[in-house]
Amino acid sequence: MDYPSTLLEANPPVLFQARIARLTWVADTVVEVELKVPKSMKFGFTAGQYCRIKVPGTEQWRSYSMASGEHERFRLTFLIRILPSGLMSDYLRDRARVGETLEVEGPLGGFVLEPAPRPTILMAGGTGLAPMLSMLDRLRTVVPAPPVLLVFGCNREAELFHEEELAARASFMPTLQVRTVLMDNTGREDLPSGTPLAVLSSKDVAPDAVAYLCGPPPMIRAAQETLGGYGLAAHDIRAEQFLPSDN
Repeated sequence: MDYPSTLLEANPPVLFQARIARLTWVADTVVEVELKVPKSMKFGFTAGQYCRIKVPGTEQWRSYSMASGEHERFRLTFLIRILPSGLMSDYLRDRARVGETLEVEGPLGGFVLEPAPRPTILMAGGTGLAPMLSMLDRLRTVVPAPPVLLVFGCNREAELFHEEELAARASFMPTLQVRTVLMDNTGREDLPSGTPLAVLSSKDVAPDAVAYLCGPPPMIRAAQETLGGYGLAAHDIRAEQFLPSDN
C-alpha cells in the first residue's frame, strides 16, 4: 500500500530524550509506559506510527506503536508486552523507575490512519491494540462520523486489559462497536472464545470499508484472507505485524 506522502513527510523522525512519567501494569504481561517529551522538541506523528526506544544500558532498540492520540505530542503512551526474558522486558519489570530518561527515535512507519468517512474495521491482537487506540482518537474527529468496529483479542483473561477503557470510548463515540474475545475464556464465559475472526462475519464488512490490522503474523494472515474472502480489496486491508525480539 502506498500511503499519501503528506502523511509521512509532515512529521520527520527525530532523536530525543523523554522522561518516564508513569508505569502501569494493566495486565499480568502488559505494562503501559507514559513518556514525557520535552516541549522544545518539534515532534508529531500520525495515528498508527511507532517509535524506537533504546533499552537502557545496552545498544539495542525496540519498536512500539503509540497508543496516545496525535494531539498528545508531548506525552506519549505505549503498551508493551512483558516476556519471560528479554532486554526491554527485564528492564521494565526489574529496573525501570518514574523519572528516568530514555532515548527515543520517531515517528517511524507507514502504517497510518487515513481519516475518511468510510466504514472502518480495527482488528488487534494483544498489544496490537496500541495503534488502534490512537486511531480511535483521530476517527472521533472525522465528519461525518464513520461506523467503526474494533475487534480485540487476547490469549487468556490474565492478559486482557483496557476493558473499561474500551467501554468508555464506546460510550462517548456512538458509531464505535467493540467486540472482545479470548482464546481461552475460562472464567470469562461472558466473552466469546477464539481469535478476533471468531466474532467477524461478512455482514460486518461493507463494500466501501477499510481495515487496519495489528498483531501477531498468524492473526494478520488469517484476517487478510478472511477479509479478502468477504470482498475487501487488498489495498483496503492495511496491516502492521509485530514480533517479539529474541533477547
